[in-house]
Amino acid sequence: FTDVGGKLMALKPDVTLSIVKNSKDLPWVQKVYYKENVYRVSKNTHSYKEIMQLGLEAMGDIDDYTVLEVLELARQSLAQISGESVLEVSHLGIIKELTDSIGVPLDRREKLVKLISEKNPHELTALCRDCGIAESDIELLRWVATASGAPEKMLPQLRQKLTGQVSEATLTRFETLLSALEGNVIVDLSVVDNIHYYNGFVF
Repeated sequence: FTDVGGKLMALKPDVTLSIVKNSKDLPWVQKVYYKENVYRVSKNTHSYKEIMQLGLEAMGDIDDYTVLEVLELARQSLAQISGESVLEVSHLGIIKELTDSIGVPLDRREKLVKLISEKNPHELTALCRDCGIAESDIELLRWVATASGAPEKMLPQLRQKLTGQVSEATLTRFETLLSALEGNVIVDLSVVDNIHYYNGFVF
């Protein structure tokens, strides 16, 4: 394939694809980890670099306990690196349901999510006004893009502001799992990723 700078490159496939390809269709959750070389675009050189990555995959009928295991493993891993580490947690289901409820046009959602991830309320406001979004909904999206804090502070605010815009099931699940985590955890809905690829917890 072609690198971002135009150079032709041949790299190994993504690790997740190989794991899924070689997994078996079993009636229970399969949990595996990997330590492999992967390729990512360097923020400094803007070209692909080979790095070592440690990761995990859970495949099958994923329940809340499995999700909590992953979140807790992430938190404990960070704590091993530094006692001052912070795990930031978000949920793309909340963002998707909110943009559905507000009526953000499908062709503008990717840009909207990018502005949320950048905590950019000014351009977010301009985009929403261009789409004809109501001012009250724009204010809500601005809050989502900029608010963050400990679960005990943020979860009541999320429920107050998002009830009616986001389903009770999604809010309750988010609250339940976040309440079960201990240590340095921050709720920050600007922690988002590709909404076409991910659909649940991101951290």
